[in-house]
Amino acid sequence: MAKAAAPKRMTPLHVIALLLGVAEVAMTFAATQTTGDVQVGFTVFAIGFPILTAVGFFLMLWNRPQNLYPPSEYGTTDVATFAAAMQQRQNGVAVGIEAFTLTRLVAQHPDGAPEPAALEAAEARSADEVIAGMDDPFCAELETHVSRFLVEQRGIVSDEQTLRVLRRAHAQALMTADFERIFGVIFGSQVALLERANVHSVLVRDEEEQFARIQAQEPLFADATFDFFTSYLRVNALIEDEEGNPPALALTQKGRSFLHFLIGARKPRRAL
Repeated sequence: MAKAAAPKRMTPLHVIALLLGVAEVAMTFAATQTTGDVQVGFTVFAIGFPILTAVGFFLMLWNRPQNLYPPSEYGTTDVATFAAAMQQRQNGVAVGIEAFTLTRLVAQHPDGAPEPAALEAAEARSADEVIAGMDDPFCAELETHVSRFLVEQRGIVSDEQTLRVLRRAHAQALMTADFERIFGVIFGSQVALLERANVHSVLVRDEEEQFARIQAQEPLFADATFDFFTSYLRVNALIEDEEGNPPALALTQKGRSFLHFLIGARKPRRAL
């Protein structure tokens, strides 16, 4: 049985296109029915109207991109979340513009540093844009808890020491998020390879023999190659080729930290 086609919905872009189309047709027809100054006026307006409309369209696209999507495009996402996500993408572009502005401020003063006030103002705007891109009520709550923890429990008050701690905490959060992503896909047999390489570099030929035994036991790997099996570890920089003859694989610092993460987070071992 043929599947019924989904009904077409009118979107803001359809409305804009319909408005331009009807207006242009009407003005073109009117211009052909007039003469003299009136015809010149209609012609100028017919040329200028789409240009002004295009300017307005791009201004909306830059400042309010979420307004160009109909509610049907939101899916299961509520309007506020959808709008915030679109605004976050826009803020990412704005951050780049602020950085470019800061670079220009420095370039415009080749004989000396730009005014501290100008640099401070540009830096503050860039920081505001970054923070706005990460705006979330619960995130703001956590930020308050972090501030209280640093001041009340650790006695860290100065901006310099606070920045040191938060910079390391940010790096730690990025590392943990990356390791969680890797763990969500990695096979137990790949982790076992990392553990063997953690003791000392492993020979490629030995690992190829180990992989052949895994292939004989696991149909999932029946058509896979050893290069495919290790590609996930290479792409995520957990192992690297070690120069020498015969070829060997060595664990990277990231791979070593990943193994520490598995132990610290008490991640379960996987049979496969």
